[in-house]
Amino acid sequence: MIRPDNRPTILLVDESPRVSSLIRRTLEGHGFQCLEAADDAEAVYQAEAARPDLFLLDMALGGKNAGGLEVCSRVRALGLTMPVIYLTSDAKVEYLDYGLKIAGPGSDFVRKRLDRQPAVAPQSYEVPDAQELMIRIRARLSEGSQQLGVDLRMDKRRRKVERRADDGWMPVRLQPLEFEVLKALVEADGVVVGTWELFQTVFNGGSLDPNESSNSDPEKFRNRVWVAVSNIRRKIDPSGVHKYIHTHHGIGYRFDMPGQG
Repeated sequence: MIRPDNRPTILLVDESPRVSSLIRRTLEGHGFQCLEAADDAEAVYQAEAARPDLFLLDMALGGKNAGGLEVCSRVRALGLTMPVIYLTSDAKVEYLDYGLKIAGPGSDFVRKRLDRQPAVAPQSYEVPDAQELMIRIRARLSEGSQQLGVDLRMDKRRRKVERRADDGWMPVRLQPLEFEVLKALVEADGVVVGTWELFQTVFNGGSLDPNESSNSDPEKFRNRVWVAVSNIRRKIDPSGVHKYIHTHHGIGYRFDMPGQG
């Protein structure tokens, strides 16, 4: 499935079409793209086909507290790791705890409340508080996905980078060292990062090779960073324009986000 734009995409699954419609309007009003699924089978299919940025899931799907948990379990079995936020009315503590364990890191839940506003619906419905829902959604998304420009985005939590192509978003396959270098440049927030500072950040953090240290040959480190930057440029910007990573000769590198702000 090709996404029509670059707005964060949320897959919404709720057993009540009316509640689902109300939530969808809230999501779209706050700038999100919303996909909907009517049942468990469609929910799993949409999750795999669309790869949404976040999964908003009714815990009582199918009329049972365990219904939504089964859907989440099937989605996780596919290797999909997007954050999950459960919607629940009266789930017991043990169900919530079990559900959060199934969903894993980045998961959360929002309780539904009775809404008796006649202007909203001709009868009462249990819906999540819109403000609370938006706060929790934005908190979950900010932990991973970040737009790096109009045509590039990074998910730090899932360690993935994607660039825009003619037929939608496609993965950028970075080696571990390349990902760490790109991440360090992005987190510098537009500030030039010196070459020495860059390989100190990447190698001495211990995430790549704990046996390497600043006492090793500095020239070897410098060359490895240079090669990594060269490979990153080629992979994220195959046109050869090099609009993202800029070299400041004798100093280091700076990451720019074209089209942002």
